Amino acid sequence: ETALEELMNKNNNESNNNNTTKLSALERMQLNESSIEYFDESYRIRLAELGPDHPHTITSRSQLGSAMAASVIAERKGRIGSLIESELRSLQRKRGIGTKGEMERHVPAAVARAARGMMEAKGSSKLTRRRWDAAEEHLRGALRA
Repeated sequence: ETALEELMNKNNNESNNNNTTKLSALERMQLNESSIEYFDESYRIRLAELGPDHPHTITSRSQLGSAMAASVIAERKGRIGSLIESELRSLQRKRGIGTKGEMERHVPAAVARAARGMMEAKGSSKLTRRRWDAAEEHLRGALRA
């Protein structure tokens, strides 16, 4: 087992000890997407039946915005996690890191490089930006009502 695998297993074991039932990333994403669909349907029905200023409509709009924001945050978290792991593997190869302790010392640098990489990557961020803007619009609209 390499130092990186040892470090990743340690993190996985710590998070597994906190939750006895843990959903996979795909299951969490599917669950969140389903919740967005239901909150959107609820919001539309309440908007049509109760009007935009009714407390139930405002609650539905807030829930929809929160679910949309959570989806964007989860997507970014998954993306940056894989970038950090990639940066750690690169550092391990370049510097010949052999122990977990040595690897842990390089985590802050890997996180910084991964964050810089996310900021520079423009490809999928347009959709993410649109989804975030929609979430923000719902949340701010619920607050204004």
